[in-house]
Amino acid sequence: MMRSHSKVHLQGRSHSSGVAAFELVCVLPMLITLVFGCVDFGRFGYTYIAVTNGARAGADFASTNRYTTANASNWTAKVRQAVEDEMSQMPGFDSANLTVASPAPTQDGIFRLVTVQATYDFRTIVTWPALPNRVALSRTVGMRVIRG
Repeated sequence: MMRSHSKVHLQGRSHSSGVAAFELVCVLPMLITLVFGCVDFGRFGYTYIAVTNGARAGADFASTNRYTTANASNWTAKVRQAVEDEMSQMPGFDSANLTVASPAPTQDGIFRLVTVQATYDFRTIVTWPALPNRVALSRTVGMRVIRG
């Protein structure tokens, strides 16, 4: 009697492992989609923070270094370099996707201000339906000129 009981148990076990395999096949695509979605969302947030920090680094350089019409092109190149140096720490950074608007100090009442706008072209790993594969992340940071 015990033998027939163990045969029934083995037959039930192979049936339950088949059900588990079927469930895995059904759930695995959703899990993979969820993982890739989380990775893309995390990369998006990380890139947005990197763009913000890059614009802030550029504005910091611009506010602490003297701007004149004679050194304008060199000053602008160094502002861009400050943004690029900050963002280059980001994994997968491509400087070709970075745009820095030409900053120049402006007078706002009694203060001189400088504004730096950094734009980076973010691309997702996965092409998601109904979502753009490419997004231009842009941040503008303004600071008061300290040395002007």
